[in-house]
Amino acid sequence: MGKRMIRQLAVMAVLLVAATVATAAECISKTQLIATRSVLPNRVAGPVAWSGSVLAVAKQETGSAKAIHVALYDQNLNAVTADVAVAEASSEGPVAILWNGLEFGLFYRGADSRIRLQRVSQAGELVGGALITPNHGGFAEDEFHVVWDPTRSAYVMARTITQGGERGLWLEVIERDGRTRADRQIELFPARPGANPRVAVTQNGTIGIFYKHAITEQLTLLRIDASETLHAAIPVATTPGLSYDVHARNNVFGVVRRIPFGGSRTEIRWLALDHTGAVVTGDRQLLESRGRDVGPVSLRGNEEEWALSYVDSPLGFDIDRGEFRLHRFTTAGGRISDTLFSNDRSRFNALGSDPFVWTGASYVMSAEFTVSASEGSDSYLLSHCPIRATAAASKTTILLYDPVTFSAAVQGGTGPYRYQWDFGDRNFGNGSPVSHLYLHTGTYTAIVTVTDAAGGTSISTVTVRVIEGKRRAVRPR
Repeated sequence: MGKRMIRQLAVMAVLLVAATVATAAECISKTQLIATRSVLPNRVAGPVAWSGSVLAVAKQETGSAKAIHVALYDQNLNAVTADVAVAEASSEGPVAILWNGLEFGLFYRGADSRIRLQRVSQAGELVGGALITPNHGGFAEDEFHVVWDPTRSAYVMARTITQGGERGLWLEVIERDGRTRADRQIELFPARPGANPRVAVTQNGTIGIFYKHAITEQLTLLRIDASETLHAAIPVATTPGLSYDVHARNNVFGVVRRIPFGGSRTEIRWLALDHTGAVVTGDRQLLESRGRDVGPVSLRGNEEEWALSYVDSPLGFDIDRGEFRLHRFTTAGGRISDTLFSNDRSRFNALGSDPFVWTGASYVMSAEFTVSASEGSDSYLLSHCPIRATAAASKTTILLYDPVTFSAAVQGGTGPYRYQWDFGDRNFGNGSPVSHLYLHTGTYTAIVTVTDAAGGTSISTVTVRVIEGKRRAVRPR
C-alpha cells in the first residue's frame, strides 16, 4: 500500500472519529487561533466549506504574490491536515471554496486574472491541476460569484466581463471536474466595475442573479428556472445600497443591503422574494447601528432561520472597526437573537470578510484580527453555537397553593447564562431552577428568556394548569 493511500486512510479515520465525537458532544462555541503574524509565513484564513465531517479552509499567504494554501479542520476547529500549497501566486487570493458532495472546489483568480478551479479531496489532497474555468479572457475589473447547485449537480457562476466584445453579464454552469456545461451571455450592456453580481439557487432549481444595472443603477434580478428558461430582468430595489449580499433558503431569495439612514448613519435593510420574483417580505429595516455605521458581511441560514454576519461601528467605519456580530431572524424579519460572533469578548473586533457555513450544530467562519498595518494580523476560526433554551415544569397540572418548579435546559451560546421568567400571572422570577406558587386557578404560560455572556438570547415557554384540589369531607359530630 502506497504512502499516499496510507495518509488518506489516516485522515479519513481521524475525520470519522472527530465526526462521531462531535455528534455525541454538546456544541461548544469556540475561538481558535490558526495563524499568527509572529510566525512566518503567515497564511491568513479566508473562505471555508463544510463537508459534513470536515472543514476546509482556504488561506492566503501574506506578501505580494498572494500564494494560496488549503487545510482541513475538524468540527472542534482542530487541524487535521497541514497546509497544502494550491498556487504560488494569485491576483486576489482565494475567492470561494465549496463542498459539492464528493470533494471541495477552490476558486481563485490567477496572476493573469483568469478564473481557476482547483479540486481538493475530502482528505485534503489536490485532485489534478488548476483549471481555467471557463476560458474567457481575464481582466482585473471583472467580477464573479459562484455557488454549488445540488439540483444541477454543478457549480453555478455569475460573472461580468468588462472589456472586449464579450462585455456583459454571463451565466456559467461548471461540472465537478471543471468542464463547462453552459456558458451564456444573459445581459448585454456595457459592463463596468461595481455590477457586483451575486448568485443563489432555490430548492426547486431556480437560479437568481442579482446585480447593479449599469444603466438604471437599480438592484436587478435575472431568473433562470429549472428548465433553463431565462426570464426578463426585473428591478427589486431602487438602489443596491453601499453593499449587499443574497442567499437562497428553500424557495426564497433573501437580500440584505446597507443603506444611508438618518443623515450620517447607515442601516441594513431586508427583502425576501420567492422563486418567481414575487415579494414575500417587503423592503424593511432589519438593523440600525447602535452608533453610526452598520454593514452586512454574509447572509446565510439553515432550515429554520436566516443568519447574517455583520459589523456594527458606533464611531463609523472610517474611525473604528466595530463589533463583528451574528443576527438570526425569520423570513418576516423578526429577530431570533443578536450577539457577538466570537465567544471571546477580547476578540469582538476580529472581523470576517467571507461567508460562514452551517455545520448542523454551529455557524463557522474565519476572522482576522489586525494589530496594525506594520505588525500584521492574526487569523482565527470562529464556531458560534446558537443559544437554544427549553423550558420545563416539574408538573404541568398543579393543585392550587401547591408550588411548582420551573427550569430551563440550554444548549449552545456562551456561559454563564441569565434566566428571566414571566410566570404568566403578573409575577416574575430569576434563575434556574426557580419555584413559583399560583394563587388562582387557570391555565398559565410561563416564559423564560435566557441570555448568554455574549448577549445572545433564546425564549422558550411551558404551559401549566392550576386546579382546585378535592376538599376533604368533614364527619358530623
